[in-house]
Amino acid sequence: MSSHGEQPYSYLGHTNENDDTFHPPRKNHSPLVLRSRPWSLVIILLWMVYIGALLCLLEYAVKRAPLDVHPSWYLRVLPGLLLTFFAQAHTAITSMHLARIAASAVRFQSTAPRTWRELFWTVNKAWAGPVGMAHTVKEAVIKRVRVSMTFFLFTTICAISLATPSLLNCAYQIETVPVITPISFSPTTFTSDLMELISAYLPEDISMGSWGTGLSMTSLYNSSIFLPSSQPEFLARNIDKDPEDFFFAGDIGSVNTTLPGLRLQGNCSTVEQGDNVNSATITSYCETLGGPDARRYPGSWKIGAWGFTMSMMGCTNTTFSGFDSGNSTTHPDVGFFYYNYTQMPGTDESSRSFIIKCHATVSTGNASLYGDNKTFSSFKPAPLFNSSNSNLGGEPLSHPLYTVWDNLLRLTSSHDISSEMSEAQMQGFRILADDSVWQPEDKFPSDQVIAQRLWSAIAHNTAGIATLSWSSNAEYDATTSTLVSAYVRIQPFANIAHGLLGSWFALLCFVSAIGYRRAFASSLDGYVAASIVAKGGRDLVVNQPYGPADENPLLMERFVPERLL
Repeated sequence: MSSHGEQPYSYLGHTNENDDTFHPPRKNHSPLVLRSRPWSLVIILLWMVYIGALLCLLEYAVKRAPLDVHPSWYLRVLPGLLLTFFAQAHTAITSMHLARIAASAVRFQSTAPRTWRELFWTVNKAWAGPVGMAHTVKEAVIKRVRVSMTFFLFTTICAISLATPSLLNCAYQIETVPVITPISFSPTTFTSDLMELISAYLPEDISMGSWGTGLSMTSLYNSSIFLPSSQPEFLARNIDKDPEDFFFAGDIGSVNTTLPGLRLQGNCSTVEQGDNVNSATITSYCETLGGPDARRYPGSWKIGAWGFTMSMMGCTNTTFSGFDSGNSTTHPDVGFFYYNYTQMPGTDESSRSFIIKCHATVSTGNASLYGDNKTFSSFKPAPLFNSSNSNLGGEPLSHPLYTVWDNLLRLTSSHDISSEMSEAQMQGFRILADDSVWQPEDKFPSDQVIAQRLWSAIAHNTAGIATLSWSSNAEYDATTSTLVSAYVRIQPFANIAHGLLGSWFALLCFVSAIGYRRAFASSLDGYVAASIVAKGGRDLVVNQPYGPADENPLLMERFVPERLL
């Protein structure tokens, strides 16, 4: 009896401080005040609306990315702010609602914790974070604790909520995207009307002069030639070599458009070489061309006192003023060139003989051009030039292959040493001059180099026709590309993120349906757990020493809500 006449107090089953005898707790008759407590449900529903609005905004930003040169702030800034808030709040709001479900689920055997230990795991929200999950799994495995389906679902839902923000950030990223804008412009480019005003001799004079510089056509007209879209890297790697397929129009800058122009396809390559190759051999090749259009024009020259000689013969199936774009794709022009030359005495090879075949298809038509990488696609042949429609009467354009054949073989028969030396240099021979002697270098070009130079001559002639047809009077539709920073969807990550959000939504609806009832508290927190222990589970702790819960073996007993609540 206390000095103030107070009655002995009851504490965890004891009736007196000096009484060590344990008395079972009296049966709990405290009434349960059950209320709806719907705030967590309201918040989680609003959160689902927020997630839906966020996804719609992100998808709209992705859709508008290639359309807006100056995107609005709500397409550039707002998605990032909403994603940041989502990353910070998603797991917190999810665990808040799950704690509310746990407060009502604890009353029913089908949804309540299996053991007292699981009850404390649930109260501590061990299912809400990676550390708690790992610790719970470790202890459950070591002590063979079977958790309830509710705890397993809580853990799964929170694990999904933890992973979703990172994946959603990976799914929608800010990258540089091109915005296509339609424009009209007047480039200096090929015009078919001017092509009818060009005589056969003018392209030869211009193009053979540019070829004589020793530079490739590609290096001189880099901004006006376009390669097939399958090989855009050619220009960057082979500027000294002319491509075997290109479209020549004009300089369009960085826009994309469709223009008329000339397309050259083909190559020059060695078909036969060796000591047995001679004039009779080239004659047999020329006879395969057949018909009255086949041209044979042998020629030779001799340079300097050193005894360097070079013989050439050639033939082609095209004629003077014979260019016609109407049948170029079905009847490609072919030419053969025979070379025989002697080198300086004392070199590894005293002479060489070989035959080079050139086939060239020159077509007119329209193609889709891409200025950024200088490529073309969707070439559509069109007969933009016909020699019979030329305004020059008897001297319309010749085929570039014929121009090369005529130029080379005509010069070799001129017996003008200056012209002959120049011709040899254009084909890859390097002739050194002093006051009295024309002296060839010790090493002459291979047949591959000469074939490359012949093809370059054909390319120069094609470019000569195109440049003489240039005009800036026509206006064309085009599109220009402006790079902007905008949201893009990374589809693999988007698929995973959307799948996780769908799983999160479905599982949350499921646990809400089976566990959300009227409850005596808004969440299963520490106070609720203390109340349950004080009113129905004092025998679990009264004779146990102070320490962590995992050292109390009595907590492994089954939790029976019907006897406690």
